[in-house]
Amino acid sequence: MQVEYKSKAANGVLTVPAGQSRQCVPLADQYTLIPRGCHRVEPSEITVKMDTADVPSISFVATAHAAVLKIFSPEPATDVVLQLNFDGQPEENVPLKPVQDESGYVYEHTVYLAEGEVATASAKSSQLLFTPRGPQRLVGEAECR
Repeated sequence: MQVEYKSKAANGVLTVPAGQSRQCVPLADQYTLIPRGCHRVEPSEITVKMDTADVPSISFVATAHAAVLKIFSPEPATDVVLQLNFDGQPEENVPLKPVQDESGYVYEHTVYLAEGEVATASAKSSQLLFTPRGPQRLVGEAECR
């Protein structure tokens, strides 16, 4: 994971490994730390006062991981909708727009799933046929994919 740090004196990005680690930043009275990457993290931002004798300990916990869903098509369509069902929640309909690439068109959407969380996804369009036709089951993993 990367952590962006901001202060009046310095800004930058640290690459932080999973687990405990020790990171160094330029001297400043206070930093705002913002985790970046493919995870949903708690807290989403934290402000740390550095003007104490003890160096503060900070923890970020990944609560969900990205799963990128892609649909490939040789032709563009203007009515592609991704239907998402998450356990116990109303169906979510996400309109997708085609992006041209070297082999045709790609429709892309990112969902965030906690480890073990289950969702289903299916694509609908009056202009395209999809394989497989039915809903696809998604299971949250410990890493982004």
